[in-house]
Amino acid sequence: MSIEIFKEHLSGNKFDSLYLFYGPEEFLKKKYLDNMVDLSIEKGTEALNKIVFKGEIDTGKLIEACRTMPFFSERKMVIVKNSGFFKNKSGNYEDLISFFSVIPSHTILVFVEDEIDARLKITKAIKEKGLMVELEYQKADELAKWVMKGFKTFNKEIDYKTASLLVEYCEPGMTGIYNEIEKITAYMGEEKKVQARHIEDVVTKSIKAIIFDLLDAIFEKKSEKAMVLFRDMLNLREPVPRILVMVAWQLRMVLELKACQQKGIPLPKAAARLKIAPFVLKKLTRQIENYDIDTLKKAMEDCHKLDLGIKTGQIDPQTGMEMLILKYAAS
Repeated sequence: MSIEIFKEHLSGNKFDSLYLFYGPEEFLKKKYLDNMVDLSIEKGTEALNKIVFKGEIDTGKLIEACRTMPFFSERKMVIVKNSGFFKNKSGNYEDLISFFSVIPSHTILVFVEDEIDARLKITKAIKEKGLMVELEYQKADELAKWVMKGFKTFNKEIDYKTASLLVEYCEPGMTGIYNEIEKITAYMGEEKKVQARHIEDVVTKSIKAIIFDLLDAIFEKKSEKAMVLFRDMLNLREPVPRILVMVAWQLRMVLELKACQQKGIPLPKAAARLKIAPFVLKKLTRQIENYDIDTLKKAMEDCHKLDLGIKTGQIDPQTGMEMLILKYAAS
């Protein structure tokens, strides 16, 4: 895998001349860029030998920056952030593509993008001439282990179960999770052992986490709890149409997993086929047994009807969502 090859480059301090980092995990992009700068550029010369381009970029100026010799350092880095080169189907980057074959040995050129189109000529050129490193959100078990290490740097201890709870509360991005680690550490004071109560006291659940709780309450016929959770999301200024979309997505996942289960397909295999993360599967598994397929299909149909009613102005969003919740959460 490309990430493993890149880690070998880091550990050996032997870098290629061309890289493309892409994907949603901003924390890892920053971490690996910082690692490369620390290893590649002579200390104290970063201001001279780290050149960063953002936004609209003149390819001629970019090429010239790469050709310029480093100052008081054997190597320099040229970092290009969110250029749009790798999504622009009409872009003409022939000069840059040709340059990929003749990048000077003293230059490390790194493109950093959120999304790319693998079909584009420029993307294929980097795949051929350099190294593409995909930085996706990490799996829940990996995040939990990383959380344990994170607390250790603050001289705090946390077990795997409690670390997993923090991961469940948060969005998947590592930057946000690390911010919560810092907040919890400050809140704990002199205490050494992180407990579930610390997380519950400090961390605001992500909307996705609340959606799981909402569906749990509906499936368990706890209408009062379900209504409280829905209104909590409204208090967080979450638009009803977005809440409805997330509820419909979760219902669809439960429905598809239940259908696979009835066909004799093991749930982990079904989840992999549906690209459902392991920690999400763990939550959905609790919900699979509560409704039969016909009821789930009817709930999905009601979600679509409500969505249409909201869009056409025939149904008040909040009232419609409350009626939907009560219909399926009623004892």
